[in-house]
Amino acid sequence: MKFLGVFLALSLSACTYSAGSGGVNSQDCSQVQRECLHGVYSEWFQENSDLACTCSGT
Repeated sequence: MKFLGVFLALSLSACTYSAGSGGVNSQDCSQVQRECLHGVYSEWFQENSDLACTCSGT
């Protein structure tokens, strides 16, 4: 049971948000940034000019 809890915590702390060809707006990445309490937040523009952001666990 502890393994499942650790797996869920790691999965949630290392998610990347990208909406594909539609891109994401600043509000979407703002939400990811707000929820990234114990991780490292970063955002970038992809080759197709879509915004992507991530919160990586430490």
